[in-house]
This record gives sequence, structure tokens and C-alpha cells, in this order.
Amino acid sequence: MQRCSRITLLIAAALAAACSPADRPPTANPPAAVKPSAVVKPPTTGNPLRDELAMLTGPNARECGLVALGQDATAAWQCAKAADSQRIAYWFAIEHRGIDSDVWTAALRAANGQRYLLHYDSNYMGGTGLLPRFTRNACTGFTTMIPDSPESLECSYQ
Repeated sequence: MQRCSRITLLIAAALAAACSPADRPPTANPPAAVKPSAVVKPPTTGNPLRDELAMLTGPNARECGLVALGQDATAAWQCAKAADSQRIAYWFAIEHRGIDSDVWTAALRAANGQRYLLHYDSNYMGGTGLLPRFTRNACTGFTTMIPDSPESLECSYQ
């Protein structure tokens, strides 16, 4: 039994000597961390809705308009339909009556062709401070509950 312990001890010592740092060749410096070629900063207009729309659609998107509460959205809807038929990124948004915050619905097409219906609430907890919430649904297209009435815009999934 004592002989087994000595053999085990000799094997352990040999392994430890083989792993000695003095026997290792010098290594090259570790590779430096890869740095991004460009820093992408989100647009900042001071308007969270516009910033979100610009981020989703890109800098070359057609801005079909922000339609204020009670205004006619027909021109924005026609602009969006024309851009969509040309496969151009676009967006437009329609303001809705909120109880205690700004509420908007936006239709957009990203540069990659994906369409989204975006819902924006400037303060989903209520109140006057800015606590924005965005809800985004992917769509295959858009439809209106009332024919050609963009105020009743919905996602279509065809």
C-alpha cells in the first residue's frame, strides 16, 4: 500500500514539473478587443415618437406626416400607400384622444420591407411627465375598418 502511495506521489510530482511556467514558451500578447467601426447613435429630436419612427425606418424614409387630432389624414395615407407600392421605407402617425397623455398610432415600413403598426403613449401610467411606451406589431400590410379612413388603421395578416 505504501508503494502505491509513493508511485502516486511521483506521478503527481512529474505532472506538476511538466506544467511549470518556466518550461512554457513566451506567448504573444492577447488579441485586443474588437472595436466597432462606427458608433451608431439613435436620433434625438426631443420627440420620442419621431425618434422611434426614424430608428425603425432609417434616415432615407419618406416622412408622410404627423396628423394632429381632428386633422384629415387622407394625404398622409395616400403618401404611405404610394411609398409602399414603390417599396420605399416610410412612416406616418395619427394622434388619438388620450385621457391624460399623448396617444398616437403610426404605420411604417422599414428599409428591409417589414411593415409595423406602432402604438405610442407618452405616459402609460398617466400624468404629465414623460414615461413613453411603444407597442409594435409586425404586419403584412394595412387595412382600415372604414374604407380609406386611416383613422381606423389596422394590421392585416395576409
